[in-house]
Amino acid sequence: MSAPMICPAGYYCPQGTINPLGCTQGSYCPAGSGSPTSCPTGTYNNNVNSTSIGDCLLCPTGTYNNFGTGGITICKPCSRGYYCPPGTSLPQPCGSNYYCPDGQNLVSCPAGTFYDGVSASDASFCKSCPKGYYCAGKGTTAITCTPGTYTDEEKSAQCKTCPEGYYCQFGSTTPIICQMNTFADKGSPACTNCPNGQFTSGMGASACETCPSTKFSIDGWWCMTSYEKIIFVLIWLGSI
Repeated sequence: MSAPMICPAGYYCPQGTINPLGCTQGSYCPAGSGSPTSCPTGTYNNNVNSTSIGDCLLCPTGTYNNFGTGGITICKPCSRGYYCPPGTSLPQPCGSNYYCPDGQNLVSCPAGTFYDGVSASDASFCKSCPKGYYCAGKGTTAITCTPGTYTDEEKSAQCKTCPEGYYCQFGSTTPIICQMNTFADKGSPACTNCPNGQFTSGMGASACETCPSTKFSIDGWWCMTSYEKIIFVLIWLGSI
């Protein structure tokens, strides 16, 4: 008997082989193979007598397989609500703030909307952004407006800047007017008391006015005559 020969590439040789067997579809056989090596999950191989893993091709976008032993027909269509990029072994649920209409495309909810679930199949799953939040789109969720900004309507893609004479807290749905003897610049998270010697003539002020020289002022209150000052002090003493 002659000495055993190494099984050639593209073939496999089980124990006791007389003639090498051709490597099957969906597999590859390097030189010296005792059995075919299956292509990895998410891939396929239409050919026979393949010699390396490089002959295994990725399942196309929108398809998947959880085993690699076969040709292109083993790559199954990805369902709506799921996403299958090339080489997928198991379908991936469409993530939050996206929808997947055909298993091939990952589409973000439009600006002004969001989705806090998974496996959405069309745009109807996307919810309107609530007041006090903004939804920029591009796969982002609803984000609370920061202090100094607000949204007073649904489906906002960005928050509005709080106007002068008003303040806006975290998640504000409407600006809050500053009270007498306080003021606020544009985009303020809170109103500021007028400094000593200044006042406002009404609510919603963006700046304070200087008290007349004939009046006395108390920080954050008002400008008073001497008589009003005495009354104020008496009331204050009576409260302590």
